[in-house]
Amino acid sequence: MTDRTRQVVEATGHLREVLERTADALAAADLHALLRSEVDLALAVTNVTPPRALTPDERIAIRDEVEGLQQALVRCRSLGGALLDVVRVSQEAQGRIPAYGRGDAAAAPHRVDTRG
Repeated sequence: MTDRTRQVVEATGHLREVLERTADALAAADLHALLRSEVDLALAVTNVTPPRALTPDERIAIRDEVEGLQQALVRCRSLGGALLDVVRVSQEAQGRIPAYGRGDAAAAPHRVDTRG
């Protein structure tokens, strides 16, 4: 494995680790950790530039890291979607709907009946 390929494998592995930390922050609803991971994610993405020609062994090494990266990304998407659903439901329970702009959130047309 060439030095350049080793760097790509390491950079891809680092990106996977950052995505896993992002998923952990989403799962824990830890806003501070999520914001920290945003900076790390931006830096990690800029470091991944694959070389033009790869040997079969180098392709396998990079593919293994990319597969782990894809799994971490799927986890982030799932947890992010769940977190958005929780925020939406909690806003609706308060009689508010998420919106952008000065008003932040307008009154919802219907309130959620929480009396069961």
